[in-house]
Amino acid sequence: MSDIVTSDSSRVQAWRNAKTGVLSGWVHTILRALESYGVPLERAVIESGINPDLLLNGAFRYSQSDVNRLWIYARKQAADPSFGLAVAKQVRPSSFHV
Repeated sequence: MSDIVTSDSSRVQAWRNAKTGVLSGWVHTILRALESYGVPLERAVIESGINPDLLLNGAFRYSQSDVNRLWIYARKQAADPSFGLAVAKQVRPSSFHV
């Protein structure tokens, strides 16, 4: 029974994210900026709790709480108050799935 609830809950969350979530391309952009500070992608994904398999799916959207957690992690790792500007330097058309 709990597998069914978990599966249904996952589907509901995926549906909500599809409507209101943050594009996986934008998550990639934050991760690229973090790499420019010497933080390996693999470490950043694991330590921030971002599901790496979903990064490969260009149509996926992460929940706002996932992205907030990534931003908090990135800010701490970068130790740079202007980290947001480093993210801006990494923006590409793929950041917005173009």
